[in-house]
Amino acid sequence: MEELENSKPWSVHRLMRSPVPEILLIFLYIFFSLLKAMGIRGNHREGWPFIFGAMFAEIGIYLIPPAILMIVKGLRTFRRFLILAVGFASISFICSVPILPKKEILVATLPVSGIQPTERFTATEFGKLKTNTLGAEFEGVIYVFTEMEYLSRPSGKMFLEDVASGVKSKGLETLGGEIVSEYPVDIGKLESVEVQQKVNEEFYMKTRVYIVADKIYSAAVMGSPKNLDKQEVRKFFESVHIEKQDTPKERDDD
Repeated sequence: MEELENSKPWSVHRLMRSPVPEILLIFLYIFFSLLKAMGIRGNHREGWPFIFGAMFAEIGIYLIPPAILMIVKGLRTFRRFLILAVGFASISFICSVPILPKKEILVATLPVSGIQPTERFTATEFGKLKTNTLGAEFEGVIYVFTEMEYLSRPSGKMFLEDVASGVKSKGLETLGGEIVSEYPVDIGKLESVEVQQKVNEEFYMKTRVYIVADKIYSAAVMGSPKNLDKQEVRKFFESVHIEKQDTPKERDDD
């Protein structure tokens, strides 16, 4: 019977012994990985290195669990390895699709309870800007976290470098001094640009700017160079992360 099956040109036995299943599994793995990675959008003016890096990270990360299982459980076949990888990639993609619409916001944790948030409106070259600012002072360092939203969306895409340029101009106009550094700080999928301004020998300002869901955010610290190296300052920047919230349903007035 087995010889009869093997004599058929497209028998199940021949198919399973051929490399076709592995090729299909590899295709499925890349397909599910890239489906999730397609949602990545860079906010740098030259954002391709970040986007490609994030895509390769998405493709590679789901190979780790099956590799561990192969070592621990002794899975010896490449096909089993691919089946597990496809399973992890597909489950991750399915779980990433929200059942309800969600909006993304950026949040940060201040080292102490901040002052009451302040809201104001400012006219800029891109249009009217609404800002919400939360600030606090702790052990000689001033912490400021700001959310900014244009009431009318500016024409064209705004990049982190544009926001950083505005921060530099405003900082020099308000405090004087000089810009001593500017560089990208991309942690995971969260992109930012850090600007450091020296007002004088004893007073520096370090600002990181972000763009999340068409809103601009900035996390800033001000103080002496010695105080800006404290662990609380590092924790403040590390606490900045994206949070997803359910989008409230519109009320029906009928």
